[in-house]
Amino acid sequence: MSTLFELTGQLECLRHTLESSDGEIPPDLLAWLEGAEGEFAAKVEAYCNVIGELEALATARKAEVDRLKALHSTTAATISRMREALRESMIRTGQTRVETVRHKVWVQTAGGAQPLNIDEMGVPERFTRTVTHTEPDREAIRKALESGESLPFACLAARGQILRIK
Repeated sequence: MSTLFELTGQLECLRHTLESSDGEIPPDLLAWLEGAEGEFAAKVEAYCNVIGELEALATARKAEVDRLKALHSTTAATISRMREALRESMIRTGQTRVETVRHKVWVQTAGGAQPLNIDEMGVPERFTRTVTHTEPDREAIRKALESGESLPFACLAARGQILRIK
């Protein structure tokens, strides 16, 4: 049995020959063409079956990806709640550092830029920027506050406490 590509080439050659002939088809050519058409149809059927199986496999794999994403989200949320509960417990009991056989756990002040509390309704134009809408320019506000300027609409907030586990 010929491959789909071989059959395609043969059928194209035959069609070109038939189109360029005077319209008469020799009986042996007609028999070959009918046989090749049947063989081509069988190849198309097989290709369609493989395509259908691959589509079913892709659908099943997509469902598995969605299932694993949901499991990941659930696990990540559980981790977050457990870390927060442990952090709160350590702060409430005054134990900011605990060493176990396998872990070192401590609570520390968060690093990075100090959080801002901003009353967005009271921000003067000097401290705004326009992207698609006007919004507070947090960097300009932060720089002004850090340099000691008093702004009635904003203040630097206290840094939070984070839990570290090693």
